[in-house]
Amino acid sequence: MTPIEAAARAIAAENFRRQFGHAPSPGWNADRQWRQHIPAARAAIEAIRAPSDEMIEAGQAEGYSYPGGVIDFAAVWTAMLKTALAEQPETAP
Repeated sequence: MTPIEAAARAIAAENFRRQFGHAPSPGWNADRQWRQHIPAARAAIEAIRAPSDEMIEAGQAEGYSYPGGVIDFAAVWTAMLKTALAEQPETAP
């Protein structure tokens, strides 16, 4: 599954939760729902293309923690996204 498909499926599931007040059941057929959310998923991923300073710090810290100079890029990516999800949106004055 591509990141865009994963994001589109997550958006579809979140819309289901908002509409019906609960998570979709395991048998829920997202196949008919998620494709309509591809544009929103693509837009979201494009919007976070540039990492925040905090994300860069988290990625660097994760990347430097590996012996022998071998970097686990999946761990770096995960650390950066975990940091992004923990960041609070700025509020307008």
